[in-house]
Amino acid sequence: LAEPLREHLAGIERLLSGPEGFDPARAERSFTLAGMDFFGELLMPPLGRLLLAEAPGVRVHLLDLAPRAYFEAVEKELADLVLCPERD
Repeated sequence: LAEPLREHLAGIERLLSGPEGFDPARAERSFTLAGMDFFGELLMPPLGRLLLAEAPGVRVHLLDLAPRAYFEAVEKELADLVLCPERD
């Protein structure tokens, strides 16, 4: 039992120690943003230029969703981040 227990404890220690530092310049990762289509026009061009300069290995995809589907997208792990316009 000692070896399996040691492996489980090491895994728990890794979880509790948190993620390693994030270096955008060296990152190789894709993120999915969810939001209404106007975010594609407003956000994506400047974000694309910034990523190309600062984080060339990072890709961002925009998932066009109706407002009522935002939180469901995160719950179902379809998106990493939801962009919600402020409403009255």
